[in-house]
Amino acid sequence: MSFTKEEINHVLHLAYHSDLTNVALALALMQGRPWQEQWRTPLFWMFNRCLWAEATALAASIEQYFLQHHPVGQRLPPLLLSTPWHQPSKGLTISPQLEPLAGRWGLDLSTLAQCLFEHFPLDAHPMNRFLFRYGNSHMRRQLLPHLWHRLSTGTPVLNLSDFRLGVFPAEILDYQTVEQLDLSGNQLQRLPDAWTAFKQLKQLNLSDNQLEALPLSLMQLPQLERLYLKNNAFTFDGLLVHLRHMPHLQQLIAANGDTEAFRVLEQLVQAGLLQQPIPLQEVFLALQTQGTPVAHPMPSTTTLLQALGSQVPPLPQLVRDHLLSRSTAVVQAPLPASASIAVLGLVTFATRLAMEQLAPSHQLTTQLTPTTTHIVLGDQIELQAPITARDCVFLSEQQLQMLAK
Repeated sequence: MSFTKEEINHVLHLAYHSDLTNVALALALMQGRPWQEQWRTPLFWMFNRCLWAEATALAASIEQYFLQHHPVGQRLPPLLLSTPWHQPSKGLTISPQLEPLAGRWGLDLSTLAQCLFEHFPLDAHPMNRFLFRYGNSHMRRQLLPHLWHRLSTGTPVLNLSDFRLGVFPAEILDYQTVEQLDLSGNQLQRLPDAWTAFKQLKQLNLSDNQLEALPLSLMQLPQLERLYLKNNAFTFDGLLVHLRHMPHLQQLIAANGDTEAFRVLEQLVQAGLLQQPIPLQEVFLALQTQGTPVAHPMPSTTTLLQALGSQVPPLPQLVRDHLLSRSTAVVQAPLPASASIAVLGLVTFATRLAMEQLAPSHQLTTQLTPTTTHIVLGDQIELQAPITARDCVFLSEQQLQMLAK
């Protein structure tokens, strides 16, 4: 005869009772009727309770009954690595066999987490990851104060890294004064759009998840300076759109499978170019992504020359190197008599001497003119007038000196 619903509830009440006499009674009731699949988790808990109380005979009987209906090997693995009464509570850890094989054993890890939560004091064991991962909302709220701490600098930190949560834990939205939040290694696929109140958040680690996008409210946080996103599912262009909503960002770690391309975005942030006009950002991206699958189109010569006068390193040097590497930069002496040479930026004394030698037969100027045909690229360039697109020959100082010999 099978159990009724009321009888099953009664057996479960006895199985999870703190008194081992009731645990023994639960086993007797289970054995008196046909096997129930839902007995697996309470039997596993009963077995461990007896181990901890050194009730070895009862533990052996529970193990034998369990293995009769679900063999998992020669012995039933323990819930904890050590017996609580043989080692201080702070040393208790979950057996590494439990989670990988829970499905095979037919165990409900949420129920076991609830039992552990009720059985041990919260500040007496390091099982927080297991309890937080499989516990309910009430348990998580009770656990969070034990996961939150302050650095020696006084910075409030909440570290939930490698908890393998799968879903964003809404309970952390109660900790809006945190300055550093680590959610890495949690297999998260999306984040809630509820970050507006995290106005003190300065560092956020979302690495090693499965995110494809960031919520708008997260991108609007005024103090967020450091963002870690490596090993997610972002696309290059998609992440770039997100970053352009975060001009205060100072550090980005985003490398993943497409390492080289995402390092360009890291450099964009580290160089402070998010605060610059988008055309200057596009120059940087075009120069740094050439030859990659995410190559940006090269801007016009006009835009390149404007970027050449930027005060944000390393953009001027990147533009200078690009312009001097163009095929039009290969010049042979003598220069055409009609050459109009604009010298942009500060130049060396040797270059000044070369300019003096060329001055009698060529037009020299320190600004671009409508007739400019050659441009010497010096240092600390300041463009005084709007630039119009034109075909020019770009020269280094060394090239100019050679042409003047």
